[in-house]
Amino acid sequence: MNRVIALGFDHGLDGPLINALADTYRRADVPRFLLQWSPAAINLTGQELVDQGFSLPSRMAKLFRRPDASASASTDLTLVEIDRDVAELYGQVVAAGHGDPPDLAAAHAATVGVPRWHHYLAYDGSTAVAGATLFCSQGVAWCGFSATLASARNRGAHTALLARRVRDAAMLGSDLIVCETVEETDARPNPAYRNMRRAGFELAYLRPNLVFTL
Repeated sequence: MNRVIALGFDHGLDGPLINALADTYRRADVPRFLLQWSPAAINLTGQELVDQGFSLPSRMAKLFRRPDASASASTDLTLVEIDRDVAELYGQVVAAGHGDPPDLAAAHAATVGVPRWHHYLAYDGSTAVAGATLFCSQGVAWCGFSATLASARNRGAHTALLARRVRDAAMLGSDLIVCETVEETDARPNPAYRNMRRAGFELAYLRPNLVFTL
């Protein structure tokens, strides 16, 4: 959750910048932070990162596709776009599905009902078992925070929630829809990545997750 973004377009990653970032987190008593460095930013070599004190445990795969009002996927679950009345439930389901600390449920619920944000729950009967988010702004839609409770996995919730958001993004006038997930490797299989590719998303780039420990 302690993440630095949007650096590297005007200035490289040097000692003074790293010190400023470290001081910010040190004052907050945070022992480590994540720096995500766009491939479009100033190039960094692996040795430079090691020399500056960073490790590279993983990369994020950023994906994209065009919205499609006919997108669909089969599941025996019922998908519903929600409003503020069930924000607390949404936060609890998504936090639990991600394995987040329970205290983060309120953070997941905070944007429910906010303009340009759309939130969904997947129900097994009357029980909410999965959730996801769609954010739309200036012709671009972003899919995020999709999570399924362990007890309801392998029932198509993730794929169905993707299709619903691809469809809704088209209905809302978006021209592009994007999402991200951890890179899939032989050592770290990622079913979410495979679901996204099957849903028509193409890989745009891999974004390194650079970890700095104070």
